[in-house]
Amino acid sequence: MVQDHTRGILNWMQLRAECRLILLVYFFFACSNEANLNLGLCHDVLLPATSLDFLLQ
Repeated sequence: MVQDHTRGILNWMQLRAECRLILLVYFFFACSNEANLNLGLCHDVLLPATSLDFLLQ
């Protein structure tokens, strides 16, 4: 019972890691667009996301 619960948490964490990777790639390409860069998308979204990613590891 406990092993199943732990496995479920690990699967969820792995899924979240993959989702974060997809989001980081998406925002990386969004930031490569100068219009989005001027809107501060990189600073407001990408940097907090990467900081949070480091904290969660």
